[in-house]
Amino acid sequence: MKKDKINQNFQDLSIDYLYHLGIDTSMDLGKIFSGVKYVIFIRSNDDVALIANHFAKSWYQIVEASFTFQPIFKTERYHLYKIGPAIAVSHGVGMPSMLVCLNEITKLMVHLNYLDVIFLKIGSSAGLGVKEGEAVIAEEVVNTKFETIYSSIECGVKYKYQTNLDLELVNELVLFNQKYSKIKLTRGKTMSAFDYYEEQAHMDGALELEYNVNERDKYLQLAQANGVKSLDMEALAFAGFCNQLSIRACLINNIVGDRLGGDEVLLDRQSQLQAKANVGRLVTEYIIHKLR
Repeated sequence: MKKDKINQNFQDLSIDYLYHLGIDTSMDLGKIFSGVKYVIFIRSNDDVALIANHFAKSWYQIVEASFTFQPIFKTERYHLYKIGPAIAVSHGVGMPSMLVCLNEITKLMVHLNYLDVIFLKIGSSAGLGVKEGEAVIAEEVVNTKFETIYSSIECGVKYKYQTNLDLELVNELVLFNQKYSKIKLTRGKTMSAFDYYEEQAHMDGALELEYNVNERDKYLQLAQANGVKSLDMEALAFAGFCNQLSIRACLINNIVGDRLGGDEVLLDRQSQLQAKANVGRLVTEYIIHKLR
């Protein structure tokens, strides 16, 4: 993490309130969050609980089947877990919720002076030419015009930020998966949209559409031709934010349906849980392997 890119204003506050997480700097943060090397970002509260429980059982070598790990601090927006060398936190749906979570987690890492922390994002998404139940690890993130750019309007001015990811980290995870976890993992680009329906060219939203089925199909085929393998709603903001601070970051999406075959989610609930667990297992096993 680049020190010269970190905002000094919040560091000069007598107490910095990380409001949405329910944390502030009057707490003994060094004791609560000692030794954090990785932060795992996951969209929903249920999904982060699934991954946190698996990670905690593996890290602490817990054998009780009824074991349940509990989130700490406020829980009405995000659920946050501290497990050994890692934080696992839900970030909510969409880029605004992702950015709030990213800002406050990053400020927490700065207060702790953990500037070498690694951010890993796990998600569920549609695929392009990738079968449901498999996973995509992103080499870079593109917007809906296939550009590696995240745009942000700040005080009325539009700024553009690059959305590349840490390819060394991507390579490490791919090689680790080939040797150990062995889930079905494909490299490619992730395209990120600002909503689930119109920006992802769905036909089943509430609004009258400005495009038809043929235009949808041509657009998705063009996206595939540009190297896009998965579509989500947070990766662009995640990559754009991490790029600005040179945070080492990577993201993996488990695929719930191939958009080249239609708009529907094809995996049943049990299969979705298994696909999420597979990606979670890869990430947690990788972290444990690196630190033990």
